[in-house]
Amino acid sequence: MRPIGLVMWGVLLVAGCAGDDGATTPTGSTGATTATNAGTTAGESTTAVGSTTADGTADETATEGTGPAPLPARLGVSADWAARTLSVIDLDALAAGAVTREEVVARTIDLSAYAPGPLQVELAPDGLTAVVAVSPGFFGGFVGGLIGAVAVEQDGTLLVVNLETEDITEIATMHVPMGIAITPDGTQAFTANYGLDDPVGSTLSVIDLVGMTVVEEVEVGDRPEQVSLNEDGTLGMLNVVALGGVRVFQTSDPSGTLSDVLEVGADPSDVAFLPGTSYAVVSNSLDPSNYVVVDVTDPGAPAEVAVGPSPVGIHYAATSIPGTTDVVLGVSDFASLSLHRVSVAADGTPTLTWETTTPGATFPLGIAIDVQANLALAPAPGLNGLVVQGLDGGPPTVVPWQDEVGPTYVAVAP
Repeated sequence: MRPIGLVMWGVLLVAGCAGDDGATTPTGSTGATTATNAGTTAGESTTAVGSTTADGTADETATEGTGPAPLPARLGVSADWAARTLSVIDLDALAAGAVTREEVVARTIDLSAYAPGPLQVELAPDGLTAVVAVSPGFFGGFVGGLIGAVAVEQDGTLLVVNLETEDITEIATMHVPMGIAITPDGTQAFTANYGLDDPVGSTLSVIDLVGMTVVEEVEVGDRPEQVSLNEDGTLGMLNVVALGGVRVFQTSDPSGTLSDVLEVGADPSDVAFLPGTSYAVVSNSLDPSNYVVVDVTDPGAPAEVAVGPSPVGIHYAATSIPGTTDVVLGVSDFASLSLHRVSVAADGTPTLTWETTTPGATFPLGIAIDVQANLALAPAPGLNGLVVQGLDGGPPTVVPWQDEVGPTYVAVAP
């Protein structure tokens, strides 16, 4: 997302300027720092289901020293950005129709030491390892102001959090990260490093999740935001805002296989591979706001095959639905959030299946899919809730989440 100079509720959009070039660094190995999270107070773990308040803090009536609440059988996790916490979500409670945070959140993990808070999070296949980008992203500017973010600290880091033990490992990437993708075997992560106001980020980091080190930093161009892997983890794609396009790489050799830029629009945003196909969907936020279907049959030369419509508002989040050739897209006009389910045919032609609307000024960075429960979960900063949307296109509901701006991202265990 480029800094925005003017927004009239999603109708008038003017792209701002990108920052200075980021620095470069040779490929190398970076160490990690590990800490143990003591929970909401010293020596006390986080509390059980039903013992957190609506703003995410521990209920003072909870029994101290009783140990952490058990993790749900099926879980997700939200990045509660301004609250500086992770919330472990009981997916079965959501599927059963829970409508309050107290019913849904099984555990809250304190990240108050890490400013400005967790912006994005992804879960490894083990369902216990959360990779967390602490970052201001582009919420330090005008877009953040529209959802209530003010005086956002320009700081950040990459964390690996064990949801069971609540141990935290900090890993130093070259630039402050934003988007995250994890390989299907859980051994590697890739981060799109958007950076800060200064320095601007321009790298893709390759992380060894076994050794907890950075094994490679790849220069990709200024302001990469999101990164995605295909179903078997052999290909990756990331957007590069300053270059107006996306780049594809083979995960076995990111620097050696990085494609030239496929230009798709002035402000490319989220990316999502469609399982079982050679296609990916790329959202564009500005000039125009739409989405593009990209063919990656030849990873070294990705090609545009179809362009979706340009609704009023800003396209950003894009997530594929496992087992289908469909994608769920998020469009915000800062007066409401629209979720679109789009089906992509064998020839790459996209068709809108349904569209739903949730009133309120919000801007989700991603959408999680719970296939078992047939639900899409969209974080709603600004509304400060979690939008729960049935994949059949029924009316969405909003679970109130926190008083501060957030959540900004939600992930579901594969």
